[in-house]
Amino acid sequence: MTRPLIILMTCLAGLIVAGCAKQNRNAIYVLVGTGSPDFDLAIEGSTSQFMVTGPGKEDSYGEISIRSDGTEKGMFRWGGSVCQVGTATNPPNEIQFEGTTKEVLFYGVAEMDPETGDGVLLKKGRIQPGAFTLTHNYNELITALQFDEER
Repeated sequence: MTRPLIILMTCLAGLIVAGCAKQNRNAIYVLVGTGSPDFDLAIEGSTSQFMVTGPGKEDSYGEISIRSDGTEKGMFRWGGSVCQVGTATNPPNEIQFEGTTKEVLFYGVAEMDPETGDGVLLKKGRIQPGAFTLTHNYNELITALQFDEER
């Protein structure tokens, strides 16, 4: 009777550890783009790569700095950008976008597995042309999954 119980407990422990390991791989990503169909699929979690058509480096859409907890994580200058701002086990308290844009830009904040692209969209929004600063509290994003129009 003891041996089957030990085997059952060992299998259960293995499943718990495997589940925790998979969950811990998830990362927090920020995607910024001009709203192409590929970008829309990327922020909905259907694809992890996208191509944005638009002006070249000499005639850029503007410049955006992406920070998490005050540390710069990436820059968007033209085309599109994907950058990791944290992990599911160590998420940032705050995600900030700051810069200037000449065109309407769209962004998404997602928690997803870097290998499979599976995950959840935490926030998507729109950035209107001009100078802007957007700040999102990560804990609030977890509880409010909605579309926002922002400046």
